[in-house]
Amino acid sequence: MTRRLQSGFTILEMAVVTVIVTVILSITIPKIEQYLDFYRLSASADLVASELSAGRALAISRNWVYDVNVDTGSSTIQIIDPNDPDNSPRTEKSLQSGNTFSSVPASRIRFYSRGHARAGTIVLVNRSGYAISIVVSPSGRIKRS
Repeated sequence: MTRRLQSGFTILEMAVVTVIVTVILSITIPKIEQYLDFYRLSASADLVASELSAGRALAISRNWVYDVNVDTGSSTIQIIDPNDPDNSPRTEKSLQSGNTFSSVPASRIRFYSRGHARAGTIVLVNRSGYAISIVVSPSGRIKRS
């Protein structure tokens, strides 16, 4: 008698593995999407905070007044010179997809030559409902919370 060696998997083994993988993916994919949404929101908050910091730095270094315009309709932010709005010192930046401005104190935040600013809080929100606030204090300090 000769013994035959079997190689490969049976249909039943393949079906069990397929079911296990499907269950694991159905549990993890929604969580992964939520994490990605949160990281996109965090990246957008970093962008807004850095543009605010750059506006403050320009105002101090050039001894001039600069505004940071926040366009809630197009979800963009840009540093402008209020005395020459057609000659922007920096390009317009857009938030990551799925993120919007939920609350803005005014359409612009103004930084003065000594670094102080019109205070206010900008709130960003994503499609999952997470929110991040960026607070500009009267002294010009920018804090993300």
